[in-house]
Amino acid sequence: MRGPSVEDVRRQLEGRLEVLEAASGHHVRLQRALSWWWGWECRLRREPELVRSVLDCESTYTEALERVLRRAESEGWPESAPGPAFLRDVRARRARLEALVHERLGWYVRTSGAPSLVEDLERLALLAQGLVELGPRPVPGPHELQKVGGLLPLLLGARRHEWSKWSHELGEEMERVEAERAAHLTGALELRRRLPGLVSGADHARLSPVACFMAAFREPSGAEQMGHAVLRPGSLVFLPEATGPGILRALAGPESPLIPGRVEVPWIVEQLRFLPSGTDFDTALARAAEAVGGRRWSLGTDSRLTLSGMELRFAEGASELRGQVTGPALKVAASLLFVRRW
Repeated sequence: MRGPSVEDVRRQLEGRLEVLEAASGHHVRLQRALSWWWGWECRLRREPELVRSVLDCESTYTEALERVLRRAESEGWPESAPGPAFLRDVRARRARLEALVHERLGWYVRTSGAPSLVEDLERLALLAQGLVELGPRPVPGPHELQKVGGLLPLLLGARRHEWSKWSHELGEEMERVEAERAAHLTGALELRRRLPGLVSGADHARLSPVACFMAAFREPSGAEQMGHAVLRPGSLVFLPEATGPGILRALAGPESPLIPGRVEVPWIVEQLRFLPSGTDFDTALARAAEAVGGRRWSLGTDSRLTLSGMELRFAEGASELRGQVTGPALKVAASLLFVRRW
């Protein structure tokens, strides 16, 4: 049995083959742009439509492909026929693009799990639009540094074992810095995917006034938690220590596979300051506090909140929050308390 030709399939499928051809063309163009080892980021910045065109056609591509595959199965098209061969080519192009997109994201974030073309492309789109700043390229680790261990000692006049020890320590420090940078970039990508209007960069001002500082919260039972307090006009929020990943999951979605295992609470607060309004910021912060077992208080004109020197104190019944406010946060806190801007 010869099976249908491509032209037979084209007539029978009433435009669905054209949908697959158009989508495959977008896949090929984006793959070519990403195939350059250097400069693909600049290409995406100049031509963000390369990513957007693939995203825009994804739902129609999936629907058309599913219908064609069902028809091929119901009619028993032989694998050697031109129609099925065309479908294999289309699916192979998409698979190659999906793998390449996942690889390119791995330059900047620590990817995990199976590749997902749509989700990974959404992250690439944010990078292409400049809504998340691209950090430096990953730095070399200790193994890469060890490769030059035979040459540099001669140039520097150092003994081999001294160079080996120094390069290993330097490599570990570089890997630590790179892990922190990658975690921040991953967190920023996930927040911007889920929070409309969250943008950053030199052209976008941060929300103010916001004072974020380390604090201790004592419960009525006497149990004490360390963490960070965020003071805003009319509200005070306490976020327990080491809850950064939990906050990201609450704001960016628990199903995200890219939530970093460690990210600092003050860094998240700074990211949220790029939200378009104080209301958006306060709403996101309240969601974060509820998700990680923090606390939020509405502030009136009473004297529950005081600032003495650099120590801020808030008391409510048998509960108490104390924090040392320094630097710019101290200036903001003093302004809020003494002017009572709420």
